[in-house]
Amino acid sequence: MKIICLILFFAQPLLCYELPAVNLGYTSFLDGGPIESAPGWYWQQYFQYYNTPDYFNTSEQYWPCSNRIKYNEFLTLFQLYYEFGTSVPFLNARPGFLFQVPVTFHAKFSKNTCDIRAGGSGWSDITLGLYFQWQPIMYNGRPLIINRVDFDITFPTGYYKKNAFLSPSDNLIVINPYWAASLFITEKLVADWRIHYLWCSQRSSDRIQPGQAFHANHSVGYYVTPRLFAGINGYWLWQFTNDRWYAKEIPHSRERVIALGPGALYALVKNYDVIIFANLYFEAYTRNRPQGTRAFVRLLVHF
Repeated sequence: MKIICLILFFAQPLLCYELPAVNLGYTSFLDGGPIESAPGWYWQQYFQYYNTPDYFNTSEQYWPCSNRIKYNEFLTLFQLYYEFGTSVPFLNARPGFLFQVPVTFHAKFSKNTCDIRAGGSGWSDITLGLYFQWQPIMYNGRPLIINRVDFDITFPTGYYKKNAFLSPSDNLIVINPYWAASLFITEKLVADWRIHYLWCSQRSSDRIQPGQAFHANHSVGYYVTPRLFAGINGYWLWQFTNDRWYAKEIPHSRERVIALGPGALYALVKNYDVIIFANLYFEAYTRNRPQGTRAFVRLLVHF
């Protein structure tokens, strides 16, 4: 999803949220990888609902007229990836590749005096990735940590409406590597994190280049039963360089948000080859972006 600047006045953006759609809360529990080696094909289907009545500037105040604008969206993300059964010798990790594409079903702003409108539904941008999955590091006969590194590139292949304030496509090349890990504090208590770095190209349509950022998902959960896992999940985003317009910095354009909420997963089969996730997030401490509520349902299937 792309939201463009509404007005540039003396280099100050009136309404400008330029970072592309990234993984904020899509992943949570047991994210470092499976306890038992499980090469092969994986399919994941994500469903997200997002609702926001609030838009904040760099001082965490409402943007002019934005406190009268409500926005909600519903989208799905298809992800297919394959993990090889043989480790790369010098890394001692199993390689894999992934393909993913989101589809926006519904995106709508409420009527507003700023005349802000969404660009409609449609296909978003394709992401291709290469990752390396390590086997669990063991301690006293049980898993201690499981982790993975991944390098993703997103290409501007989706539906993009140049004059819309929001489109399914960001119309950018996005580089978004990450490190994901699961730390088994005890046999049943697990902490997870996925830390991303974000870099974006310049958008050819308006010559804006979003700034660089870090963002992460994190969670702490507990095995309530052998198949049910529940806990607290969250995410944060921190943009550490300003956006640029024709290679010149846009002052005070850095974005920030944190979120926290409950979540759970349930394994539909004992070997965890079919899992359903449910996560809810409430955003706070927002700067230069919308602040709302985000909900996910995710299905994971290992073939």
